[in-house]
Amino acid sequence: MMRKKTLFVAMLLAGVSIGGMASTTPTTVHAKTRSLTTFPKRYRHTWYHYIGHGKYDTQKFTTKTWQYTSHAGGYVKVKSSLHPTSTYPYQHKTHSSWVFGSTIFARKANWINIKLWNQNAGYGDYYKTSTKKYHGKKISTLSAASGLVQTSDHYYRSKKVAKQLKNHHYKGEVYEH
Repeated sequence: MMRKKTLFVAMLLAGVSIGGMASTTPTTVHAKTRSLTTFPKRYRHTWYHYIGHGKYDTQKFTTKTWQYTSHAGGYVKVKSSLHPTSTYPYQHKTHSSWVFGSTIFARKANWINIKLWNQNAGYGDYYKTSTKKYHGKKISTLSAASGLVQTSDHYYRSKKVAKQLKNHHYKGEVYEH
């Protein structure tokens, strides 16, 4: 019995140690990036993603705010202010309405990374803007990704285009499975 408890504690400590090492990866990424003071102009719009049944998820960027609204699994609305810092945000006092933004180059594109202010685990959310072609027309697109910078959704500047393209996949994008 004592031996099982000792083995269980040893495994638990090993798991915590490995988990601790895994959670340091995002910190390393942010150490090489600069904190955003404003969101880039090309992001500053309301972007729509059609989820069905007449409902849309939205991403809204202004100079210094980011607002996310989701209808998937219930209604969620988050509005946060971009707050620049020269140190890691999780080392500061909790501010539930602040986010930390930085830039990263991944998968041949410039992305912005948004993390909740006191988020000390996970990679946050990634966004990039681009112009895509669909049936010969150019369309402004906001791509959303997470984790390994694999695209999960595309957002568009109008509800009409979002509804028309729904979950369209573009050639050259790396998508979540």
